[in-house]
Amino acid sequence: MTSRNTDCKQSWKVLGVEFNKRLKWNAHMEEVIKSSYSNLACLWRLKQFALFSLRKQLAKLLVLSKLDYCNCLYGSLPNYLVFKRLQKVQNATAGFVTGNFAKVNDAISLEWLPIKERIEFSIGKLAYSALQDDKWPGYLLLQVKKATRVL
Repeated sequence: MTSRNTDCKQSWKVLGVEFNKRLKWNAHMEEVIKSSYSNLACLWRLKQFALFSLRKQLAKLLVLSKLDYCNCLYGSLPNYLVFKRLQKVQNATAGFVTGNFAKVNDAISLEWLPIKERIEFSIGKLAYSALQDDKWPGYLLLQVKKATRVL
């Protein structure tokens, strides 16, 4: 865990997710979006050499995986971050795969859920795991041992 001091606000990066003390997602979203567009810029150079199926696979592996990482935490994100920022990244990724300007319908035609539905799907998978797996919370919680001697 590393701590940062950005704009007089204390923030921590834990397992690739940046938290600040006010639980704002702006810094984390900026990092995810910048990294996704950086990967897309590299992929655009390969566009003419790659087949459609390879472009789709590369897009899933290098860009959509960044959008999906810990996205169950994004359930309470404001709409401007989801629809205007993250959805634009997914649309640009769909544009890379299809080879032209893309919108949400193009992402759906590639069998990708829109960002809002991806977030809801991840939350649903997590809830299903919590309900169906008997040991699910056990490995997440720390085992506390009782003191064996009295001080």
